Parts: sequence; C-alpha cells; structure tokens
Amino acid sequence: MFKKTQPSFVYFAVFVAVVLCNNNFAAASKARIRPAISPDTDFSVSFQSEPEWVSKCSQLAPCCSILCSLAPLPTILQIARKKSTGNLPLLPYSSMVANGFIWMLYGFLQDLPSVWSANMVGAILGVYYFKEFKSHCPVGSSNLPGTARQHKLIVSWIIFANLFVVFNMPKTKAADIIGKEAVFMYVVLFASPLAALKVSL
Repeated sequence: MFKKTQPSFVYFAVFVAVVLCNNNFAAASKARIRPAISPDTDFSVSFQSEPEWVSKCSQLAPCCSILCSLAPLPTILQIARKKSTGNLPLLPYSSMVANGFIWMLYGFLQDLPSVWSANMVGAILGVYYFKEFKSHCPVGSSNLPGTARQHKLIVSWIIFANLFVVFNMPKTKAADIIGKEAVFMYVVLFASPLAALKVSL
C-alpha cells in the first residue's frame, strides 16, 4: 500500500516545498520596508529599509533548506527500486528527522515561519526516508551505525526530551536551549554521511 503511493508522496512533497518557497518570497518582499516606532517621539513613524542582500538571503535560506531536504530523494528511490540498502548508513536519515523537528520547535518558539515551515518539510521527508530505508534494511543489521531499533529509540527520546523542555520551561529559556541543541544537531546531520566511509572500510 505504502509503495503504491510513493510517487504521489514525492509529488506532494515537491508541491509543498514550492508553495512554501513562494510564500516565503512573498512574505520577505512585504517585510522589506517596515515601520519602526521612534522612542524619542510620541508615536512618530519612520521607515527602515534593510539591505538588498539581507532580503535576498532571508528569501533563499528556507528554499535552500528544503532543497537540501530533497537531496536524498534519488538515493531513497533507488533503494526502493533495488529493495536493498547496500552498505549505506541510516544515520543521515535518523539525524534528519531529529534536526528538522528541533529546528521546527525553535522556529515556533521564536515565531519564525520561514524556519519552522522549511524544517517541517525536512522532518516529514526525514520520516519518509527513515521508513523507506528501514523497510529494505536487512533484519538485525548493526552497521548503520548501530541498529534501526536503536536509531528509532534515540530519535524518539530526542523528540520527547525537547517537548518536555518546551512545555516545562519559560519560552525564552526553552528557545535558548533548543537553539543551541539545533546547531549541534545540524553539525551531526552534515557529518552523518561520513558513517558510510566507516562502513565501506
């Protein structure tokens, strides 16, 4: 059933990515010139225009994030066709789930739609990649590194631990903790493909 809906899921993911990118460009264009209340004058309004390159970067960053999330798609589709994961590690996909979820929480806490929307796509795609990889991974495989069950357990603990922080700490404190963790997880995400080198040696 899941395999029959594969193409539809891929098309839907790409469609959502395009819509979010378009919305981000529109929002960034509206925010290019914004009113600022002067503290020295009663309700006087002046206009501040941010540099063009800052505006362009703010528009491109979420789109680049979504494109990075779509990058593993050819590999996952190849795994589905061959029905084998070969010597590939699971770590890039499990870390992608955790990374996307943590950055999504940070975006919500900081009220940054461009951050949470782009990373929501990344987290959803990460879950899809993880599930597809796991369905074709040999039972008992322990070179992912570790086992698929261990990956699932660690990612689940990361998600629950961060939700605990969000619901039991002040918003600013939670944002500070999760923001620092998000930076660390981002490093883990981009270092995770190095696990393939260890497997192939």
